[in-house]
Amino acid sequence: MKLDTPATDWCDDDITAIGDELLDDEMEGPLNEDFAPWVDTASDSSDNDDELDGPPVGETPRWPQTTVSSTETERLSMLLLDDWDPVPFEHEEPSSQGLLRLEDDLRDLFTNPLTGVYIEPVAVGRFHVVVVGPSGTPYEGGFFHFLMQCPKDYPMRPPRVRLMNTDDGSVSFNPNLYKSGKVCLDILGTSDTLAWSPAHSISSVVVSIQSLLTKKPHFNEANWISELRPEDCGSYSRIVQHETIRVAVCDAIDACLNGCSLCPGYLQGVMLEHFMAHYEKYEKVVESNLYLTGADMMDPLFFETYGRGQYQYESLLVKLRKMKAQVEDLMKALHVGEQ
Repeated sequence: MKLDTPATDWCDDDITAIGDELLDDEMEGPLNEDFAPWVDTASDSSDNDDELDGPPVGETPRWPQTTVSSTETERLSMLLLDDWDPVPFEHEEPSSQGLLRLEDDLRDLFTNPLTGVYIEPVAVGRFHVVVVGPSGTPYEGGFFHFLMQCPKDYPMRPPRVRLMNTDDGSVSFNPNLYKSGKVCLDILGTSDTLAWSPAHSISSVVVSIQSLLTKKPHFNEANWISELRPEDCGSYSRIVQHETIRVAVCDAIDACLNGCSLCPGYLQGVMLEHFMAHYEKYEKVVESNLYLTGADMMDPLFFETYGRGQYQYESLLVKLRKMKAQVEDLMKALHVGEQ
């Protein structure tokens, strides 16, 4: 659906396409149905137990073609590359046996979705994941975007994973989530040990990532925790909360509205809908911290090497309210276009 006259000058075709999904009576589940194209989601699951065991005999699952634009590829190619990084392995695909295993993994995620996890594939063995920060943590409501790529010898080796929204490599949300986008986890082999085994799955990786987004993220830094004072722990959590609102909420939604998000369309729709549904919580967090505006963010974990800048809550409040109005206008325009 395309509007003859967009309601605002930022409502382009790409955003219109995103909005089409927002107006569905029901949002898609945590997994895009392209993940399990052999599953008949319109039928009662109790009548299709046999079908859920795998794709129909003789049929190949309809893996989507790569939808990454040339502009996105250029932006991705500018990022720091390394062996853990999925970016330079865009054309690598799992073996035929690896694909069978990956199909099982994704079918499991489709039938047993994880709370706050949304996934969309863009190519064979390559997919984007958005993890919504859990309630009661400094990460609450943040949209943490990960790119995953399964190597050709998957599941003998773990998938490559990168955190994509780090404000151009300037923000670390956690001692295990580096500014470079590297995710430091034993299960990925990106720490001092490798805890991966073929018994693990994509779900195992996502659950491990979720485990980092805790109420007390400083506990992930074992080398520093014994030296931290109680007030230092609170300081670190306040910094994480600010950066979550600034980067994982405001920047993420702004990118969706302006057509420069690295997330595929389905995930952009999920984020826009979630943003509107939980907007009051975002505004409450910002308003309660306005007194910090202009104060230096003193990082007790990396204060010698990592300058955090200053709290920007006043400008974040202005940005939040502006984006809320933009999304509301978008939804109204799309509703009129549907009539």
